[in-house]
Amino acid sequence: MRTTSERILDAREYYDFLYHRRDIRFAPHPNRNVNPEKLEAFTMVLSSKFNYDKLADKVADRLDVPPTHLRFWTASAQTNGPKTPVKRGTGQTVQTILNPQYSAYQNAQLNDALFYEILEMSLSELDTMKSIKVVWLSSKGTTQDVCLSHKPVFQS
Repeated sequence: MRTTSERILDAREYYDFLYHRRDIRFAPHPNRNVNPEKLEAFTMVLSSKFNYDKLADKVADRLDVPPTHLRFWTASAQTNGPKTPVKRGTGQTVQTILNPQYSAYQNAQLNDALFYEILEMSLSELDTMKSIKVVWLSSKGTTQDVCLSHKPVFQS
């Protein structure tokens, strides 16, 4: 649904959108969402010129969640599963997210699909945390991996 501020006003804008339009499939991350079975997979038509924030706004409108609480993951071409999280950057566009410029990984990911994760905190807050991996050794000889997040005490 377009708002009045997003209305295409002239033919040049319309043809620019047609030239840069991409059909992108979105699916919930199977392991990282709280209730992935309640979330839906869907397809959206977006411009490849959209930056990360505009992409998050569009998907957040569809999912009815805050755009700051979304993280996207690329999709592996071999497994059709999630591959790597997409870093939020000012220079990132849908084109650069789906078609990375480094050739070693270019064919290893799908160029029309992304996974989404709905976070309990904002992505910027999550990025300021440090992950710590702890391995528990029990008296029975079994191990268990636990990931803890820690906010840095000293901020520069």
